[in-house]
Parts: sequence; structure tokens; C-alpha cells
Amino acid sequence: MADCRSYSHGVEHSDDQQPLPEVLVLDRPAIFAFHEKKFEKKFHLLKAWESSLPMEEF
Repeated sequence: MADCRSYSHGVEHSDDQQPLPEVLVLDRPAIFAFHEKKFEKKFHLLKAWESSLPMEEF
């Protein structure tokens, strides 16, 4: 398994910061709408519904 910590995934980080942990969100839960901005500060969210890939390939 590849070590994803060395990749920025489009998220800007300074040299002294570690990349945010990645969280795969398969479906948009109701609570997500209320707390999305807070989640984005702590995690790099991989939102399946924004991908053009089929769920099996995501």
C-alpha cells in the first residue's frame, strides 16, 4: 500500500505541517451539511459523489 502522506492531493500545506488524513465519504449524510467546513479543516474529504468514476472503481 502506498504511503499517501507524501502527496498533497491538491491541499496546500506548509513544510512543517503533515497532510490532512484522508476520509472517504461515500454518501452525503444529513449531518455533513451542517459540519462540512469543520470536517474540511481536519480532514481531506474524498467525496464519492463528486467523482466521475463508478463507485466500484472509486
